[in-house]
Amino acid sequence: MNSMNNSEISMKKNNNLLDRFKTEIKELGRYFFLKLKSPLTIIGLGIIIFAIIISIFPQILTPYSLTDAIGVYPEQWNPPSPDHPLGQTRFGRDVLARIIYAIPNSLMLSISAVLIGLICALIIGIPIALLNKKLNISAEILLIPIFMVPLVFVVFFGFFIFSFPFNDYPFLVGLFLNSFFTYLIARERTSFYDISKKVIPYIPLFMGVTILIDTFIGLLGFSSSLFIRLGAEISIGRSFLYIAPWASLFPSLAVFILLSGFFILYGGLQKSPEELRDLKRVL
Repeated sequence: MNSMNNSEISMKKNNNLLDRFKTEIKELGRYFFLKLKSPLTIIGLGIIIFAIIISIFPQILTPYSLTDAIGVYPEQWNPPSPDHPLGQTRFGRDVLARIIYAIPNSLMLSISAVLIGLICALIIGIPIALLNKKLNISAEILLIPIFMVPLVFVVFFGFFIFSFPFNDYPFLVGLFLNSFFTYLIARERTSFYDISKKVIPYIPLFMGVTILIDTFIGLLGFSSSLFIRLGAEISIGRSFLYIAPWASLFPSLAVFILLSGFFILYGGLQKSPEELRDLKRVL
């Protein structure tokens, strides 16, 4: 009898957890559906979706393959022409093709860093939130060691990390993002709805920041010929700014548009449903 009662109790608990999870999913969907009515959210999503589409189907905008984009040709630094709408860069490579094949590298880098940070934060942040709830300890105090870990990696392993090509620093950036994600999670109730509501709006912000870091590192010259990176394209082109301004101008514009998409989406997701209703009344 006791075993049957225990099994019934456990089944009821599982059913209650499942029902609660389904309810939270519906509430979360309604919450973010309201945010989709924001013009900022629509514009930001539009830019990001377009970047994803051309990353998957680059031939929409360029007839050149990746092999063509990394080839070596006799003519270089030529101005825009019908064959090369945005001009040519070093080794006669097509600027538009280089930009298009660099965008998926930036997206994959940002996704990798954010996933590393988010997974680590979920593993660390939820126990801290539970501990904070039971012991009533300030989350900021518990998070001090976590914020120190990335700094230790920078000091002791930074040189070695930047010595490797494309896959060199997502882990390091993810460690920094882990600190911020953990801070967001540790301050919330340990429910799927509350954590998702707090964390999801920050994902586009952190992806944009990662792309910005990647661009800055490329500008410093930490790049590899194996991967096309927007920051490296800007760095190469700026040395020939007077004779071929298009070689650095258009990659810079691509970075600006890509970052704008993530930051505009972040701005739209930050608006509360109440603000959206007020905005709807004004419009």
